[in-house]
Amino acid sequence: MIICIDNIGTILEGPWKKDNELLSFAIGNIVEEIVQQQYYGNTFCISMEEYGIIFSLQQAVGRTELKNKLLSLFMNIGKCLWEHLGIHISGGLSRIEEGIFALPAMYSQARTACQYRFISGKGKLITYDEIPVIYVNNNLKKAERVEYLRQVLQTMDKEKIIMSLSFLKIEENEVCNTDIESVREIFEKYTWVLIEFMQKQGIIDNFEPLIRHFYSYLLKQGSLKELNEWLSMETQL
Repeated sequence: MIICIDNIGTILEGPWKKDNELLSFAIGNIVEEIVQQQYYGNTFCISMEEYGIIFSLQQAVGRTELKNKLLSLFMNIGKCLWEHLGIHISGGLSRIEEGIFALPAMYSQARTACQYRFISGKGKLITYDEIPVIYVNNNLKKAERVEYLRQVLQTMDKEKIIMSLSFLKIEENEVCNTDIESVREIFEKYTWVLIEFMQKQGIIDNFEPLIRHFYSYLLKQGSLKELNEWLSMETQL
């Protein structure tokens, strides 16, 4: 299992700004203490925002039962990290394999599952098998979407602008796990169009907090849901 800190940027701007090593130790200590209460396992720090857990199962457990137990464990970890450190987490869970030689593949699976949170949504434990394996035609119509936003803004028709969101927003079934960077690229171009429009209308100051939020967080860490919600706020204010 891999635990990812979803709000690491906000956390590092707070009281822990000058004490990153202590923060990492505190997170790892909380995770390890909870794990050891229920399982024999090893917790290790991958980076400031990622922590891995290797479980050693002492007895045979059905896959469904095990998944439910690990989900409960994940929720407990999330609850404690929030209560003690104000941290929000997502998680990725690999397939259940045996033997030390399976660890590299399991790590890759867990990390891939955790990255899928940017598509399916944050704050939950995602198993590797939940990731769609079907091919997604990732023709996201980048140029068409950006030009459509530019044209609809020029109408100055609030109702048309709101209706345009059905085409401008990107849905989960349009993308796969590797498309999040392309999605963020589209939303960055949306931002350029919106900034250009706001400057011409003399209303850029009204939207400055939302624009700052995009560049400080959403451009690198935003999930599909968060990006779509941001676009709704930008076009309806």
